[in-house]
Amino acid sequence: MTDFWFATTCNRPRIHDPAAVQQILDQYRFDWDLLVETATDDEGQDRFVIEGDGWPGAWVKSPDYSPDDEPDFPTDGMQEFEALLSSIAPHLAEPLIVQAIGFNQGRFPLSACEWQVHPGWKTIAKTEFSQSATLQAVDLPLSGLRIPA
Repeated sequence: MTDFWFATTCNRPRIHDPAAVQQILDQYRFDWDLLVETATDDEGQDRFVIEGDGWPGAWVKSPDYSPDDEPDFPTDGMQEFEALLSSIAPHLAEPLIVQAIGFNQGRFPLSACEWQVHPGWKTIAKTEFSQSATLQAVDLPLSGLRIPA
């Protein structure tokens, strides 16, 4: 049995119109271990939140969607997730940064990804780290190097 572990979080950016963002969110379903919502912080600021123990993914709800149905995820949800982020961009008051990391049974290599969306951007910036890099030898001068006892 394969055990995949994930952690996802974001910087909780301020948003202009939580009702408009919620309308966008209502079009999608998410992994049951991933919270995607609007929230109001202690200072009364409206925020966008993505966090949890699931890998980010979004799936467009079918016309006959029911929250009681067992989820059927026909794709990995990445294209839809990135479309969701693009849809939210006009409502951001500051940049959104989503980070996720995952691994299989705690073994090397880790998979990590970061998505950046800025207010008004039509595209998102995505950085992936999903395999071990090619090892390169680095020659360091050892003379004068002091190692604490």
